[in-house]
Amino acid sequence: MFIDSFITSILHELHSVYGNYLLVAIMTFFLGIATYTDVKSFKIPNKLNFTMSIIALILIFFDFSFSTLFVKLSGAFVGFFMLFLPAMIKNHAMGGDIKAVTVIGLFIGVKLIIPFLVLACLFGSLFIILRIHKGSLFSVMPFAPFFFISHITLFIFSLWI
Repeated sequence: MFIDSFITSILHELHSVYGNYLLVAIMTFFLGIATYTDVKSFKIPNKLNFTMSIIALILIFFDFSFSTLFVKLSGAFVGFFMLFLPAMIKNHAMGGDIKAVTVIGLFIGVKLIIPFLVLACLFGSLFIILRIHKGSLFSVMPFAPFFFISHITLFIFSLWI
C-alpha cells in the first residue's frame, strides 16, 4: 500500500515537473553548459550556478505556494547533502557539482532529486566500469555529464509513461 502511493506520488511529480517544457528547456540549457564546462575544465562556474538558482527562485515565485516553496527548497537541501557528505568524507573537491545539484533540486524538488541522483550515479558507475574494462584509468572525472544524462532519461521516461 505504502509503496504504491509512493510510486504514484513520484510519477505525479515526474509529470508535473517534466510536463513543464519551459522548465525542461531551462534545465537542459543549464545542464548542457555545465556538462561542457565540466568536461573541458573540470569546473562548473559559480556564475552559472548562481544565475540558474536565481532563475529557479523566480520560477518558484511565479508558482508561489508554501507547499511548492517547501518542496523545492527541500529538494535543494537533500541534493546538497547527498553530494556534500560523501565529498567531505572522501575529501574530494566537488564544489561545482554540489552547487549544481543544489540548483537542480530547486528545479525538480525533493521527490525527484533522489531518483535523479541515483540515475546519475548509475550512469557514472557504468562509465567507470566501461573505462576499467578498456584498461584506461583516470584520476578525476566530470560528474555534470551524468546529471545531464539523468535529466534526459527522466524527461524521456515522463513522455513514455
